[in-house]
Amino acid sequence: MESIKKYLLSKINVLLGAVLVLLGYSSCSEKEEDHAYLYGCPYAYYTVEGAVYNREGKPLEGKRVIQKFIIPDDASFMYYPDTVQTGADGSYLFQDISNVVESVRIIVEDPQGAYAPDSVDLMLTLTDEKKEGWCQGTLVGKADFHLKEYLPD
Repeated sequence: MESIKKYLLSKINVLLGAVLVLLGYSSCSEKEEDHAYLYGCPYAYYTVEGAVYNREGKPLEGKRVIQKFIIPDDASFMYYPDTVQTGADGSYLFQDISNVVESVRIIVEDPQGAYAPDSVDLMLTLTDEKKEGWCQGTLVGKADFHLKEYLPD
């Protein structure tokens, strides 16, 4: 009696295993539209640009421009500020791919100390709709600065 019971249980296990395998394979599909669920996190391309001038409107070369993302308190990702130098025409440009952030703080400093620092919080604008997958599109922002000279003591 015991051997018949073991025999039946082993056959039932094989049968159930075969049914589970068939159900598992039938739920898979190679169609592109069936892959709607992706793993990852949303990201966006972004561009922040502008120029740095003195009060007379002449471009300032070699000024430090720092970009910091303004992130909500409940965000679950980290970021690092980015820094560039202004060119001969006073322009600066930040381009990258990052988590979707709606605003940035732009800080301009003069390493030589002749001009007072300045900053602005900049709201980024979504210029196009979602692209493929998790890509949310392209965010852009523009900020120009007119720095004040420090007065001699």
